[in-house]
Amino acid sequence: MGSDKLPPHNIEAEQSLLGSLLVNPANCSEVADYIKPDDFYLSKHGDVFKAILALYNEDRQHTDIVAIEAKLRQNGDLQGVGGMSALIGLANIVPDSFNVMEYADIVKSCAKRRRIIAAASRMATLAYDESQPLPADTIEQHMIDVLEDGQRHKDIKEQVSDYIDYLGKRLTTGKVDGVESSIKALNDILGCYRNGEVTIIAGRPGHGKSSLARTEAVDMVLKRGLSVALFSYEMNSEQIINSMVSAITGIENNIVESGRVDPAITNRAAGMISESKLSIFTDNCNTVGKIKAICKRLQQSRKGLDVIMIDHVGLLEATKRFGSSSNTRNLELSEMSRYIKTNIAGGLNVPVILLSQLSRACESRQDKRPMLSDLRDSGGLEQDAGAVVFLYRDVKYNPNTDLRNVIELDIAKNRYGRTGPTRAYFHEETSSVRNLKTSEIVL
Repeated sequence: MGSDKLPPHNIEAEQSLLGSLLVNPANCSEVADYIKPDDFYLSKHGDVFKAILALYNEDRQHTDIVAIEAKLRQNGDLQGVGGMSALIGLANIVPDSFNVMEYADIVKSCAKRRRIIAAASRMATLAYDESQPLPADTIEQHMIDVLEDGQRHKDIKEQVSDYIDYLGKRLTTGKVDGVESSIKALNDILGCYRNGEVTIIAGRPGHGKSSLARTEAVDMVLKRGLSVALFSYEMNSEQIINSMVSAITGIENNIVESGRVDPAITNRAAGMISESKLSIFTDNCNTVGKIKAICKRLQQSRKGLDVIMIDHVGLLEATKRFGSSSNTRNLELSEMSRYIKTNIAGGLNVPVILLSQLSRACESRQDKRPMLSDLRDSGGLEQDAGAVVFLYRDVKYNPNTDLRNVIELDIAKNRYGRTGPTRAYFHEETSSVRNLKTSEIVL
């Protein structure tokens, strides 16, 4: 069983992870419950991480490089890690502290592989010893220890107790476990955008995906005082705000943009947005790792975080972590979709509204309304979503239709309830979506 190969490790990822924590101590909240000191291949890196973690747990506001040096000295580890010069070197080596979770994932993956190799070696030793009976339970426990990675899972009694507590809180507060839609017909079927779940809003270009997201964002931040993080990769912040001002004022989008409106009107609407808990992020925040890091910090800030919107998944960039094991865009989307579901929606316990642009495939059919099969070429989006809503505007294919101002909302998947189509009103002049029975936005 001997081998000349070195155990799996990535020194650069370990250095980048530690550097990210030294440069921005707030990153500790990302990895404190995920990475352990013995996940590092180099013991000196584990010692540095142990010092950082200890300081973070003692006082989250003062985890700076000087305090870390003092903690290492106190632990008797300063000389072993290379002193202050080594800490400064780690702080200078990090390429981008926003990618802290990507570095952490690499470190964790290598650590798991090393544990699997070690467990396999121990099991092989047991198997080769024919003088002793094969201890199946010991072998099984070795594998469980590796797979669980030291995490304790709740038994059914604890899970049921949590469920009863959850129902009690719902009954007492009357609140849903998520954020309701501003579109009543959509909310009647979905119930709400659920915490910890991904709701996909999908359709062909021009069918109202971004318009619906902006409409929801305006209603959430202005009428309900919620905190919304909007990640947009097709429009810059000025264009998004212009569209929102148009929706708020009811004045046509291009007229607002031209400046031919009384400044008092646009300034009032813009001021409402400025004072809200809306956060807009554009091009330089288009990896899932950066989205997670930004949202985690936002959640811990005074602003808080209630909803995340991503427009759209097709414009997210795959990181090296995905690219190294994914040969196609389809597989990259599957990896990113799973990360958004487990690490962003699940990890932060907030709703994620994920927009997805469908391919031309649906336009080759006589009935051009989207179907779930149109999503199956987009990685694991359908599988990971709690709900899927398809948008369709008949006017895009039939200019003389009587449904010019109608947007069809087809709830094609709903893990928590019924599915089926419904309708809303699409206000073309302001590119906003409204309840079908009303012709104006009430703020």
